[in-house]
Amino acid sequence: MRALEDHLGVSLFERYRTGVRVTNAGARFLQQAREALAQLDQASKHAGAAGRGAAGQLRIGIVSSMGAGFLRELIQAYSERHPDVAIQIVEGASSEHISLVRKRRLDVAFLADASDATDCDVAPLWNERLFVVLPRAIRSVTARRSNGRLFAMNISSFGNRTVAARCATG
Repeated sequence: MRALEDHLGVSLFERYRTGVRVTNAGARFLQQAREALAQLDQASKHAGAAGRGAAGQLRIGIVSSMGAGFLRELIQAYSERHPDVAIQIVEGASSEHISLVRKRRLDVAFLADASDATDCDVAPLWNERLFVVLPRAIRSVTARRSNGRLFAMNISSFGNRTVAARCATG
């Protein structure tokens, strides 16, 4: 304690043979030291919450066509579980989002194609099945697959005319 008093240049205690008494300067120092420790404790808690994603801001990039359904429900559930996190949604193209993630201007991006994000951490989130639905008047629908993915689809005899559609999806 004497080293602290020497450093501060003031006596924090009056020392007697029968004990000690806190000086006015000592009482003031003790009050402010307690407040500083409480602030430090609070800062630690806030930093920990922000580090765990329980507080702060989350910047999410989405492609507008993905803004409904499962993704909307996912973001809404996260928001309900973490009310101290301000969520900012940024709509744009996949290439823009990848660039913003690289620059750390987005925290996360939900994309349909992440082939250009080779230097980022990428994980598949879900797979959606896509169906073609046609009226019963269609006489023939054929699909060719390659590696389990739709490669080409031919649709013929739509009503009184023939419609041929070819769709390559990878």
